[in-house]
Amino acid sequence: MCASGILTAWAIAKLMGYGPGLAAGLLSGGYTNSGTLGVAASNAPKILRVDLAKVSKELEVKMGKHSVAAGEQAYQPVAARTYRLANGSLAGHTPRELDASLQGAVVTRFRQGTEIVDADMQTAIPQGATLVLSGSPHALLAAKETIGPEVEDNELLAYPAEELDIVVTNKKAVGRTVQELEQEELGHYGRRLFLMRVTRGGQPIPATPDLKIERWDVLTIRGDRKHVDDLAKSLSEADRPTSKTDIAFMGVGIVIGALVGLITIHVGGIPLGLSTGVGCLLAGLVCGYLRSKYRTFGGIPAAALWVFNNVGLNGFIAGIGLNAAAGLVGGLKTYGIGLVFSGLVVSVVPMIVGLVVGKHVFKFHPTLLLSAIAGARTFTPALGALQEEAQSTLPALGYTLPFALGRIICAINGIVILLVTK
Repeated sequence: MCASGILTAWAIAKLMGYGPGLAAGLLSGGYTNSGTLGVAASNAPKILRVDLAKVSKELEVKMGKHSVAAGEQAYQPVAARTYRLANGSLAGHTPRELDASLQGAVVTRFRQGTEIVDADMQTAIPQGATLVLSGSPHALLAAKETIGPEVEDNELLAYPAEELDIVVTNKKAVGRTVQELEQEELGHYGRRLFLMRVTRGGQPIPATPDLKIERWDVLTIRGDRKHVDDLAKSLSEADRPTSKTDIAFMGVGIVIGALVGLITIHVGGIPLGLSTGVGCLLAGLVCGYLRSKYRTFGGIPAAALWVFNNVGLNGFIAGIGLNAAAGLVGGLKTYGIGLVFSGLVVSVVPMIVGLVVGKHVFKFHPTLLLSAIAGARTFTPALGALQEEAQSTLPALGYTLPFALGRIICAINGIVILLVTK
């Protein structure tokens, strides 16, 4: 894209008779300040004939990334319902003994007369008691045949439950298998807790019985809130959703990223640097990785991220318009409407080249291809437009490296265009 961009700018400059200064400005505008790129980014999915939101979601699933929270899904893998113990052969058994016959469901509490009793490992349950069973929908459906009829008892079900992410930092949990954890820790309280999923390095992994727990794994546990809290204190630290932003972590990341971006290296008299924008972007990626791996710090609510993305993007675009207005009017007066068409050609041709080569030669996934094109054009608003269109943050993966390389190559090409058009 960078090569086709400079070739296009050179050809247009020769065709229109533009001098080195105007050719350099045309190239610079086509690379980094072209408002047409935002429009092209939103229409590029149509050119590729793909539903960007759909294919981005498919890529998220393939990469193990899920943007929909469990609470927003209609399907719940663990539920609680009430049954009357009508099976006389099971009367007088403890909750743990009943659990063994329920094929995946467990007794969490029961009603004996007017008294509600929390299930533990020693209490015997009499015939006719109303039980709360928790487990998978399949196990609960099968419980009717084993226990007795389902009944309605809203008061018995009115106990606080929670699904919580727990970050494993305690040494006594590291190295143990999922099966050991479920038998010892999760079943320790009588009212059993459920392991919903295991996340390692930001990616969910199958919670097979022989899977060994590692330090910094994130265990998603569901059950009685008090017992979930106790387990969190036993294993490590809870990672609860919060409305607060870790300002210290974010501020340090921005400062370090800006300082890295200020570093400039001179090669043959040409100053090369990342700029504060790219430095902060790289710092954001590093901090995001650290947050995904070590979930005990660096939390930022989704609402705050939305404000940063949208206010920052719109402010950036507004700033471009304010800075470009005077130059646009002056250029049109001097060079006429041909300057507009020249800018369009220099802006659009490299994107067409990028789309064709990326799709048919490199076989990039559409989400990564479009974000790589935006990065190669070093135009940050295009990344925001792509993320909005894709309804995903995955475009940032394909944007970063082309952005950094694009800025360096564009700086070099600024010298080259002056040499070949003088």
